[in-house]
Amino acid sequence: MILTDSQISELVSKTKDRQISVQNVEFKYSQKTQKLIIDPKGVGNIPHEDDFYENLEFDLSCMDTSCISKMVKRFNTDFTVNSAVLPDGTMNLENLQMDMNITVTSRQSMNPLPLLEDKFQSVAPLFKYATNIEFVYNKYRLCNINLTFNFNLDDVSSQLDKPGYNQTVLNQWLAISSHVLMLYKTQNEEEHTYYCNVPIVKGQLCFENRMESLRGYFSYGV
Repeated sequence: MILTDSQISELVSKTKDRQISVQNVEFKYSQKTQKLIIDPKGVGNIPHEDDFYENLEFDLSCMDTSCISKMVKRFNTDFTVNSAVLPDGTMNLENLQMDMNITVTSRQSMNPLPLLEDKFQSVAPLFKYATNIEFVYNKYRLCNINLTFNFNLDDVSSQLDKPGYNQTVLNQWLAISSHVLMLYKTQNEEEHTYYCNVPIVKGQLCFENRMESLRGYFSYGV
C-alpha cells in the first residue's frame, strides 16, 4: 500500500506547526501488525521557511513510492530505514541505511535453513548493499537474524524491480549461515546468549572476520 498525499501532508504539517527542525526520518515497518511508522526527528522550536517543509514532503513521498512500498511487498519481514535530512529540508537519499530483523520461532530454530533461504531470496537483489549480518542466540536457541544495508534510493528502487537473483551469492550466504549454526552447536551450545556478527564485503559473507560475543549471568547480592 502506498501512502496518500494527504497522509504525508498531514504529518509534515504537524512538524511545521510544532516548529520541529527535522534532522532525521525513520521508517519502521512491522510485518506482524502490517503497519508503517514514520518518525521525523529533530530539534524543537526552530521555525523554517515553507520551502523546507515542501522539500521534506516531496522526498517523503518519493521514499514511500520508490522504496518503502516495494520493500513491504517483497520482504515480508520487519525493517527500519533511516535517512538524514539536510538543512534545506531535502532528505539525503544518496545515503540510506536499512536494518532488517528476521524473527526465528522456537520451531523454526530446530532447522532454520529453509527460513533463511526464503528470506535471503527476497533480499537477494540487495546483496551488494549489505554490510553485515548478525546471528542472535537467546535462551539457548537462534531467535533473530539482523541484516544491515547501505544504499541510495535510485539504485535500490531499480534493484527491487528485478525478479531474479544471483544463485551463486545466495548459495554462499546459505553456506556461511550453516557454518555459524554449526559453530554454535559444536562450541557454544551451553551458552544462554550468543552473538555472531559476520561482515559482508561486495555481497560476500566474510566468515573469517566474524565478531563473536558471549553474555555472562551472575547472582550478585549486596
